[in-house]
Amino acid sequence: GVLFSMVTSVDRLIIAKTLGLATSGLYGVAALAAGSAIVFQQGLAMRFMPHLAEQAAGHATRGALLEHAGRLSRRLVLWALAYALAFALAYPPVVRWFLPEYVPSTRVAVVLVFACAGLGIGSGYANLLMATGAAIKYVYAQAAAVVVTSVSVAVTVHFTHRLALIAAASGVGYLSLAGMVVYAAKREFGTPDRSVSRREPAS
Repeated sequence: GVLFSMVTSVDRLIIAKTLGLATSGLYGVAALAAGSAIVFQQGLAMRFMPHLAEQAAGHATRGALLEHAGRLSRRLVLWALAYALAFALAYPPVVRWFLPEYVPSTRVAVVLVFACAGLGIGSGYANLLMATGAAIKYVYAQAAAVVVTSVSVAVTVHFTHRLALIAAASGVGYLSLAGMVVYAAKREFGTPDRSVSRREPAS
């Protein structure tokens, strides 16, 4: 959605305004490459979305739904971290060989891809909110994360022009989004039913 796009792009707007379009372009190349981790996560999340929606439409308790969402988030984080690691190993040499003018962006891309992987912490819970008619809470979390990311990046740019540190500041915003989504889901659904994990094999 629009708010999610703002969470992941407001850093470029701030960089363009304070450091210039050339620097923003360099940072944007890194952000675009690292954003592939978000596409990867979203594809996996959509793969499990029907199962979660089926559980929500059935007789699963609210605690059981929350446990299912937590298990999905844990899976997505592991897959996203594996993707980020592969990206961190492959992306820098590929850029050195084929796009040497963008070598300065590689460190930024590596920082951002791990920041994007952190979004997986909230992915399963976001799916739960959307599958149960509580999507407005996800919207609120995104709006708050736009503010957190904007402030974090603006403060960092004020003290340093090192793009890798600015990327880390963006990561603070990403993690704030994940954390707020988890908090919203737990507030909405209460305590996870841990017995679900013992009774049912992972799908």
